[in-house]
Amino acid sequence: MVSRTTMKLKVFASLHDDISDGWVWLPRKAVKGRKVVRGRTTVKITNLDSGKKVFCEALLIEGNFVSIYNESPKRCRIDKDGSIVISWWYRNRLGISETQQEHEFHVDIANGPCGTIRALREHPQLVVRVSTWLAILSIILGILGLTLGILGFIR
Repeated sequence: MVSRTTMKLKVFASLHDDISDGWVWLPRKAVKGRKVVRGRTTVKITNLDSGKKVFCEALLIEGNFVSIYNESPKRCRIDKDGSIVISWWYRNRLGISETQQEHEFHVDIANGPCGTIRALREHPQLVVRVSTWLAILSIILGILGLTLGILGFIR
């Protein structure tokens, strides 16, 4: 079952500590009333302006995060109900070239195995993407080896 929310959000750049992590920070209304796994969930975010989408892990913007993000006077101030904080990797994949502009997004919950695998395949860290492809290849080769073993045993 797909659970979808459409909303207009102002885009902000991730903090330096989050630039290579596979998550975005979303407002609570993006997942309100839907199953969130331990405060984190896998989501599919579609930028309606470009039609591009990403699968990633989502964290909820809450008071502590807002305090840390807004603490420097040089930084723009985020609003926990109308902002999305997202790294360059995911902004680029969504076709967003500028921050501090509003875009319309669809946010779909994608907690199943397919959504999780897609999130791992689209992760900003190369080691995660390569590991995921190696795991998929290992499963395929394991099934092939099992099938050939069974066929050899039957003959």
